[in-house]
Amino acid sequence: MVRQLSARAQVIVAAAATCGVAVLAAALTLMPSPAAAKARSKRPKRKRKKNDKNDSLSSRGSRLTRPALPYMGGVLEGFAEPYDATTGKGVILLAVAENKLCWPRLKPRVEAALKQIPDWTANYGPMDGCAQLKAALARFLDRRIIRDERPRVVSDHVSCAAGAAACLNNLFLSICEAGDSVLIPAPYYAAFDADLGAICALKRIPVRLRQGDFALTRSALDAAYAASGQTAKALLLTNPHNPTGRCLTEDELRLAVGWCESKKMHLVSDEVYALSLLKGDAFVSLGRITKGALGDRRHVVWGLSKDFGMSGLRFGCVWTQNDRLRQALGTAAMFGCVPGVCQAMVTELLSDDAFCDDYLRANTVALRLSCAACTAMMDSLSLPYYVPDAGMFLWCDLSSLLDEKSWAAEARLYDQLRTEIRVVLTPGEAQHAVSPGWFRICYAFV
Repeated sequence: MVRQLSARAQVIVAAAATCGVAVLAAALTLMPSPAAAKARSKRPKRKRKKNDKNDSLSSRGSRLTRPALPYMGGVLEGFAEPYDATTGKGVILLAVAENKLCWPRLKPRVEAALKQIPDWTANYGPMDGCAQLKAALARFLDRRIIRDERPRVVSDHVSCAAGAAACLNNLFLSICEAGDSVLIPAPYYAAFDADLGAICALKRIPVRLRQGDFALTRSALDAAYAASGQTAKALLLTNPHNPTGRCLTEDELRLAVGWCESKKMHLVSDEVYALSLLKGDAFVSLGRITKGALGDRRHVVWGLSKDFGMSGLRFGCVWTQNDRLRQALGTAAMFGCVPGVCQAMVTELLSDDAFCDDYLRANTVALRLSCAACTAMMDSLSLPYYVPDAGMFLWCDLSSLLDEKSWAAEARLYDQLRTEIRVVLTPGEAQHAVSPGWFRICYAFV
């Protein structure tokens, strides 16, 4: 049965009307009965079109026609008609892992960096980043993310591209063949399916994190490896994790390092949320665990989209000690390089220690406040969630709101919220959740 909210919960909704999560809470009071929801959900399913000889696209092109996210329709609705708090109209978009909380603090510094543009930005240069940018990045990664007792990152070992997604695509395109398998701890970021599948044509095998605490275990790694036919080429970690917001422990990282070594597999650590911390020093980088000795099969990815809330800038980097891989990434960057003006701006921004110190402190405070507002609302509704260490999302168990325990029921709940109340969440099935009813709420987007 659909949960009915108490009068007290409805008062809390009204009191917190400026928070997007409050609109979600209000939505739960207005949902129709399970029978009505089921009746409306009986729509004919589209049949997937098979490639034929008359198709003008290649198999790669056909894959690229698919949405990057299964719930992209709701996201696009939110982009087209964002919620207006003054009118109460529009779409409350809580399905995008983007941080809008500190842009007013960041914007003046970005504008200042763009006032004087070096002449070299109008010319060709190294496609994966100029020397000045790589030097600033190496220093930044060492000081802010690796945080070891001495510098570990060599500037020549950093390769840049237009966003972390481009970095992942180029990296996996270079280390895997089409049809290879990549293991990913699940639940996982829904866009990984497109990042690894659209062009690289890789199989994604979920590594089932332990229920309850979402820890990475050897038994789960072994089971996923067996499911790949013992042929998986890489393990892709997200640390801090998306969607749970959990940071891997040092023991888990060492487990991943040793396990991948034993299988001669690549280990890729996506650390794009490394500085979006809610709990002090919970995060530990792969670079720190290895004392900077990545070798040829370990690689770290970072970017500005999450920690600096500049997803529109399209900036990401890969730290790798594999010489041949860096050569491949340098060539691949030609098809998605960071523009010269952006390189100059990022170089200046990341080199400004005083500003970065101030910004990251303010960002931590803002994330904690927004997370607290979100968890308070979930507590008031008696809806369970996993308490995050970092990131900008809450992994919530809304299974008590389903009319039955099925993926179809989860889809109905998603559609009810999207079409009737105009609230868009990230559904669990798209993130390879183990059971129906889990949703991700992005609390830093509003």
